[in-house]
Amino acid sequence: MKYFYLFLSILIFGCAGQRPPTGGPDDTTPPEIISCFPEKLSTNVTTDEIHIEFSEYIDRRSVEESIFFSPAIKDFEFDWSDTELKIKILEPLLKDVTYVLTIGTDVVDLNNRNRMAKSFTLAFSTGKNIDYGIINGKIFDEKPDGVMIYAFKNPNVNLDTISVLKHFPHFITQSGNDGTFELSNLGVGNYRLFAVKDEYRNLLFDIESDRVGFPQSDFKITKVDSIVNSVSFKIAKIDTAKPRLIELNVIDDSHLKLIFNEDCDSLSLISGKYILSDSLLKNQKSIEKINIGKNYKELFLVLNERLTEGEHNLSLTGQKDLFGNHIHPLAREIKFISTNAKDTTSPEIVETNLTDYAQFENLSKIYFNYDDVVKINNNAFKLFMSDSIEIKYDLQIKNLSRVEITPKEFAIGSDYTLKIFPREISDGSRNSSKDSLKIFKFKIIDEDRFGSLKGIFINVKSMSGNVIVKMENISSKEFNYKTIVNDQNEFIFPRVMEGEYKISFFEDKNINGNWDDGNLNPFNFSEKYSEHSQIIKIRARWPLEGLILKY
Repeated sequence: MKYFYLFLSILIFGCAGQRPPTGGPDDTTPPEIISCFPEKLSTNVTTDEIHIEFSEYIDRRSVEESIFFSPAIKDFEFDWSDTELKIKILEPLLKDVTYVLTIGTDVVDLNNRNRMAKSFTLAFSTGKNIDYGIINGKIFDEKPDGVMIYAFKNPNVNLDTISVLKHFPHFITQSGNDGTFELSNLGVGNYRLFAVKDEYRNLLFDIESDRVGFPQSDFKITKVDSIVNSVSFKIAKIDTAKPRLIELNVIDDSHLKLIFNEDCDSLSLISGKYILSDSLLKNQKSIEKINIGKNYKELFLVLNERLTEGEHNLSLTGQKDLFGNHIHPLAREIKFISTNAKDTTSPEIVETNLTDYAQFENLSKIYFNYDDVVKINNNAFKLFMSDSIEIKYDLQIKNLSRVEITPKEFAIGSDYTLKIFPREISDGSRNSSKDSLKIFKFKIIDEDRFGSLKGIFINVKSMSGNVIVKMENISSKEFNYKTIVNDQNEFIFPRVMEGEYKISFFEDKNINGNWDDGNLNPFNFSEKYSEHSQIIKIRARWPLEGLILKY
């Protein structure tokens, strides 16, 4: 028998209004279910009513929109009395079947909108036997509570993810405040799970609005092995929309600015094809340089020859967004009118590894990417240690618009000042900025501010490929670290900036160094992912050893 869920919202309120007690301190206690009928795991159930009693006054609508039955019970109604709910079932129940009623964590109390801390499950059987299969796990996300867990029994492996998620799940539950979840009373069979941030609460995956977590495998419940523990989901946004070129600005007769509707992959922007021609598509213009703007939605084209006045056409091929979607075939070509305006715009910095008052663990060179081809005079940059000692350096211009400044070394623990004289930096038309001076101050961090971390991964054999451990500083994105578990099952971070860190780890099946979140179509499982339950504090000049990680 196939199991189907139907998410029902029936707004039936009692005649009397809900009036919770007033006065007293602020209510911060989550509501609970304190009794139910039938009792949990009851067998030979013949009743057509289910009674639920809450610990306090409840927002009734939040309850009614959080009730799920498996197998689906389509015809029922609610009857409220103070904190008690009676669900009247208006259709005959199937014989010898385990039913599961789930009340999700979107239930809130009436007094202070406190949510239920974890979902409630009531399982009962209309026969003498009841199913006991369990799949439990945890959601990893910035907001892990309230995520819907959809389970499909004996899924068709030939279906892609979108096809599966267009059907109502056979079983469902919702993660609690700490991200944990449990599907209980499952029958023998194979199960495929998805974790969905269901924005519309329609028990379907809406690709435009919902975020989703893919499973690492399918899960099997047998009579001998009826419990699956520690299933993990990391929630991600799945983007299947193709990027579009939405705007072209003619800066002058030698420069074009392109704007996309979303961030694009930088390599594809640089390596993609750009065909520029006149309105008759005959005379093509060559492009001297392609420069990415201040974000990955912007692109600058520097032309080898000046545009003539009139209509032109630009077509693009090979550009992709950050999710690998190729540019939309209907939005990769644009017509525009060129004027004979001359180039009067000075070159600007669009990317650099330097910010004012930045702190670096290690630094070998400073770079600046400009939006135009640049020419650098000898005194355009001056580098000082402690504001007074001028430092010699090697300067190179790469790909016509990237400036790299490389001193012999940057001394650990030292302060530096870089002065830029924009008037000494010009483009191919000899335009330079009118600004007289720009200053960056930065520091190479003292060695005595670093500690170290060493630990062991105790079940590496359960993972495929490499196992990668990451440290992410919770206060600064500048200090993140990654290492591979070695042949002795150890992970070692020999030099870590002091601070507090989140520890995560994942299997790297394809040895690309990154966690892969799965794929929609064709369907691919995600790589295993988990996080250490505690924040790790690294102290300066202090080795931390003995951390144990386990998937």
